Amino acid sequence: MRAFYQAILEPDGASAPVLDRHAFAAREGRKLTDRELKGMFASRLYKERVSEDYVRAAADAGVAIHVFQATVWVVWRRITGSKRG
Repeated sequence: MRAFYQAILEPDGASAPVLDRHAFAAREGRKLTDRELKGMFASRLYKERVSEDYVRAAADAGVAIHVFQATVWVVWRRITGSKRG
């Protein structure tokens, strides 16, 4: 969770997305099972792809990665009515 720590410590300098259950679920567009999440966290390739997708989307939106992810997180929770991803 180094990216999470960095986003809090220096939000304006954060460049790496925080990869957590919310980031994965929002990217997949559905709630994920614990088994699916375990596989995703274990896959270096999957995490790299998710990271690249978030960085690209934030750049396309013209906002910092931490701002983009915070927005995604709030919208995702509203859509799903859930605190979990």
